[in-house]
Amino acid sequence: MFELTALQLGQWSFPDGQFIGMVTLLGYTFPFEELFFWFILFTSSILSYYEFFDDDRK
Repeated sequence: MFELTALQLGQWSFPDGQFIGMVTLLGYTFPFEELFFWFILFTSSILSYYEFFDDDRK
């Protein structure tokens, strides 16, 4: 949720540019790439790491 907080505080901005598309989530608009890479790929990589290295139930 850092991304949404940073948008609220003005720490991030996405001026018009070369983006695949814009997504609006909870009233905040940001590029689709941010949603895909940060929310989806990062979360799945954390879960994969946990399953491979930390899960003791095998």
